[in-house]
Amino acid sequence: MEKVAETGGLRWFQLYLYTDRQVNERLIQRAEAAGYRALVITLDAALPGKRIYQSRTSFRPPGELKFDNFEDEVLKEYQHGNITVAAYVNKHFLKDFSPDVFHWIRSLTRLPIVVKGVLSAADALAAVRVGASGILVSNHGARQLDTTPASIDVLEDIVAAVGNKAEVYIDSGFRTGTDVLKALSLGARFVFVGRATLWGLVLNGTEGVVKVLQILREEFDLAMALTGKSSVKDLHAGLIKKEIRYRGEVHCVHN
Repeated sequence: MEKVAETGGLRWFQLYLYTDRQVNERLIQRAEAAGYRALVITLDAALPGKRIYQSRTSFRPPGELKFDNFEDEVLKEYQHGNITVAAYVNKHFLKDFSPDVFHWIRSLTRLPIVVKGVLSAADALAAVRVGASGILVSNHGARQLDTTPASIDVLEDIVAAVGNKAEVYIDSGFRTGTDVLKALSLGARFVFVGRATLWGLVLNGTEGVVKVLQILREEFDLAMALTGKSSVKDLHAGLIKKEIRYRGEVHCVHN
């Protein structure tokens, strides 16, 4: 995380909580010391989802893979390919997300806390009650719980429930600039994009990532122009019509 911090820009640290509290505490302290501006606590991976393709292949990380953020005994078996991803998560990830856990995290840091993996208004309000400054609406790319709702389908309800108590963000499945426009119109403060940037990275390294972001920006700018908006401040939920049925399909289109 220190090497990433040296690149500059706005940085948040995403944390999967471990049963070993000392691991969590060391990571949080390092993130704060390195200048990270927020702590993102991931809620929806306490157990591994039933990822059929991983169970069929018994996927293990390559033996030469090294996680630079860790030097703890708890991670050595994973680093050397001696355990599957699912078994590792089952063994080491925290299962209890009680209010006491969040109060303990709050006592460790001055950083704002963002709660990631929220899919209901009730959970969003519960996160706010334990001190969350931000809500990240996410279904973990739909890789955890089968038939889970799309994050954008629950966004509007969560925004309405939270109000001005916390900022609301969103991820999972965003591939185009028009997707970003829809999310901002429905109340998201901003949109996280993950998988598409990884595709760019694999294809052409840094230049590939830059190209992906350029494509998204160009698509977003064009969508803004074609909806007659010159500022994101002008976006609103009235631009989006949901569940317009045509030939048996459900579409989400601009008004």
